[in-house]
Amino acid sequence: MQKSINSKNETIYEDDDISLKDVILRIKDYFRELLLNRKFLFIIAFLFAIYFGYKAFITKPAYTSTLTFMINKNDGGGIGSVGAILGRFGFGSKADGNKDKIIQLNKSRRIIEKAVFKKVIIHNNEDYLANHIINYLDSLNKWFHVPWYKKPFSKQATLSGFHFISDNTAMFGDTANTALKKIYFILTGSKESGPGMMTNGYDEDSGILHISVTTHDPILSIEITNSIFDNLSEFYIEKTVEKQKTTYDIVKMKTDSILNLLKKKEIELADFEDRSHGLFSSKSKLKELRLKRDVQKLSLMYGESIKNLEIADFAVKNKTPFVQAIDRPLYPLEGEKRSTIKSFILGGILGLFLGIIFVIFRKIYRDAMSQ
Repeated sequence: MQKSINSKNETIYEDDDISLKDVILRIKDYFRELLLNRKFLFIIAFLFAIYFGYKAFITKPAYTSTLTFMINKNDGGGIGSVGAILGRFGFGSKADGNKDKIIQLNKSRRIIEKAVFKKVIIHNNEDYLANHIINYLDSLNKWFHVPWYKKPFSKQATLSGFHFISDNTAMFGDTANTALKKIYFILTGSKESGPGMMTNGYDEDSGILHISVTTHDPILSIEITNSIFDNLSEFYIEKTVEKQKTTYDIVKMKTDSILNLLKKKEIELADFEDRSHGLFSSKSKLKELRLKRDVQKLSLMYGESIKNLEIADFAVKNKTPFVQAIDRPLYPLEGEKRSTIKSFILGGILGLFLGIIFVIFRKIYRDAMSQ
């Protein structure tokens, strides 16, 4: 309702509600405007269709390499096993907590850095895996490409033509560290580079973990996947039994020391008996008794040390987790590529939709400005 005042200062209310007829006429007016611009809409739709179709046509197939594995952590029974049983009934800690740690560990810089400095042969070229990744990214113009507006503030331009010549990360300079960080984020993903080449996770029902790497080079995908898994497995086992292994090494060192001393005393006793053969003086008998006592004492110590060494060795083996690869990726991999026809159709639909929006808003603007 609109309110107006006449010459007698009386308020008059006028009905300004839009009728159904007005709506229909407005829709017909917009439809007529679209028909008048049908050539423009066709051109926009066709250009979008050509662009999306061409982009799908020139895009290389993506090859995903997937490795599945499982971890059997041997806790030797006791509290750990009881906790696992309670977890099945909803009590205690969740069984998947350890798998979440494995996933986070797999994305750690330590695992990735060690994995990319493994030497592999790809396309008859043996080099660090990091350099193979650089060559791959360089072929896609994704290694040192920097937009013009970022060049004054970016250090990426220094990466042009860069390759690693050493795997000693402690001696890396700024350029090498920048390149290594770039490779890390390309593999694991970041806000700037988007999703990474690598994804990992586990199946909640079976508990089987997986590592997947997607690139346009099937051999590169396989090599990255295997290298990451091998380093993850080695690091996880090493850190899990680190305490027990340290104890074993200490006991082993002491056992070897006792054995060497025992052998020395045995040789000394044998030499003394050879030299004093046929002599029965009290002084010689006293030295012989002392040597025999030392040999006997060291023999008892060595026996006890061997027992402790066996216990320490059992503790290491009992604590060592078993990381088993179930299915490793095999060449050839099946490539995945967007359909050119589907991309052409979707591009045309998107272009037509954007063209319609443009025409309608242009008419609204013209009508508003003409009133």
